[in-house]
Amino acid sequence: MAWKRVAALFITCQALHYTPTKHTSRRHRIRMRATATAARPAKLDTLVTAMAGLPDDKYRYKQLLHWAQEAPSLPASDQIESNKVPGCLSTVYVVASLDEDGTVLLQGDSDAQLTKGLVVLLVKGLSGALPEEILSVDASFIKECGVAASLTPGRNNGFVNMLGVVKAKVAALSGGTVGGAIDVDALSAKLAALQPTAVEASGSGVRVVAACFEGLAPEKRQALVNAVLGPDADGVEVVCETPGEAGS
Repeated sequence: MAWKRVAALFITCQALHYTPTKHTSRRHRIRMRATATAARPAKLDTLVTAMAGLPDDKYRYKQLLHWAQEAPSLPASDQIESNKVPGCLSTVYVVASLDEDGTVLLQGDSDAQLTKGLVVLLVKGLSGALPEEILSVDASFIKECGVAASLTPGRNNGFVNMLGVVKAKVAALSGGTVGGAIDVDALSAKLAALQPTAVEASGSGVRVVAACFEGLAPEKRQALVNAVLGPDADGVEVVCETPGEAGS
């Protein structure tokens, strides 16, 4: 029924702090349930549910741009090389610190509005979480948001890089490690079958640049890498880029 769709949109917009259009003239006292899924902070889970609940990709795109517009810029003192996210089509910076109660505070910025919206999604969803909660987050939640399908492969890979840098910074702050040590040389030997032009450590995993990724969707690139690595792919986040994307 039409009123149910209107009510669902109104609830979702409340969770996102998004100003709805005139379609929501009725007011419905319905509360969205937001329980954290396994290994995902409650705030992030709320945002994932809310984004997925928006009517279509156009609304999700507008929400990311809205977040980018309302988010403050990082001061120049934080826009330094050590805070820069590698492998992104745009310039992205991420800053992490620990609050007095042991939770993580995040800040981020980008010179591209859509990318900045993705950074804000991480900042909103992960700030206030404990280090161990953030270190267990998997980048696949972006697909649950309904956002990944409308992003270019380069931006999808860039998002994985953003989360990887966040996790690396959080691990450094908490004295831990991100998913254990990664043997890049061993992975490179196996990935040689893809004839990559580069294999290097990136955040909590590896970045692979290969021409064979050309024309493949992100999930197909990942499936190809998983097939080559076999069991060694478990727990390793892989950023897959074509030479053109890596050079952008």
